[in-house]
Amino acid sequence: MINFPKTKRWMAAGAILLTALAGCSSLKSSQSPSTAPSLSQNTGGGLFDAAESGEIREEMAYDAAASADYDGGAASVEAPQYAEPVSAPMPDAADWGGTSNAGQPAKIIQSGNVSLNTKKFDETCENIKSLTNDCGGYMENAQLYTEPEDRYRQAYRVYNVTLRVPADQFTAVKRQAESLGELINSHESAKNVSGEYYNLSDRLQTKTIQEERLLSMIDRSEQVDDLLALEQRLGQIRADVERFKTRMNQIDQLSSYATLSIYLQETPVAQIAPPKNLSGRIQESFIQSVNRTAESLENMVVVLAGMAAPLCLIAVLAASGYGIAVYLRKKKTRYEQS
Repeated sequence: MINFPKTKRWMAAGAILLTALAGCSSLKSSQSPSTAPSLSQNTGGGLFDAAESGEIREEMAYDAAASADYDGGAASVEAPQYAEPVSAPMPDAADWGGTSNAGQPAKIIQSGNVSLNTKKFDETCENIKSLTNDCGGYMENAQLYTEPEDRYRQAYRVYNVTLRVPADQFTAVKRQAESLGELINSHESAKNVSGEYYNLSDRLQTKTIQEERLLSMIDRSEQVDDLLALEQRLGQIRADVERFKTRMNQIDQLSSYATLSIYLQETPVAQIAPPKNLSGRIQESFIQSVNRTAESLENMVVVLAGMAAPLCLIAVLAASGYGIAVYLRKKKTRYEQS
């Protein structure tokens, strides 16, 4: 025979077990994310775990903050502490050819201008070319032209040249250039760009590390969405790397070779007009009057030539109107007579 009390106990235990299983299922569904999977989530078979996803987000946050700081803006996200670059300290501006406090060479952009007068114009031009070759520099551009004469001085020649000379010889070359003629003006300046250069170097190193990590993650990725996101990020990093390298190369070039501009002017000869008597002054005044009258007539002819087409059109319209008026008057007269 069946023992009913024992059967009831088994049914109660089964009901409690079903209730517990239903509660666990409800709790699991309430904790599942409501948004679509992204790069930071497990996409069901993807190779990105939580540590790698967090690392990518931190690198993107630091890059946004560093880019905003480099471009002069304020970053909207805070860079993580582990990736913060350390810029080289600014070297002493007085020590143009020295090194920075961290033992790195200073990056100083030097430039100068020299204006000269000379009576030996051709010889001085050759001396400038020889000076450039002797110091190991080169001419970036050169211009030779003649200023026309006026009532105060005769025509004279001008030689305008821009030299690029080694930075360590800039001062000596500039002093030699000043001694090639009569000095009119001299100026020099220096700009310390060490901070910018070594900050770019640190950021370039960080970008290179990020590029290597992204390439490794791309090789291990199997999800299409992850590959697209990583390829887009890799393109941004490579663009930044090229921009940093271009600016660093420009600073290297400008700091290695200083710029020296030389304005050489041939000493002009003053125009001395002989004094004129009364008859000469009358003759000159009459000639000027004739010239002004002839110029006025020429201008008048030019104006009339420019107005020829409008004047012809006005004349045709006026003649047509006059003819119509005469015809109507005659017609009216014949009508009244009849």
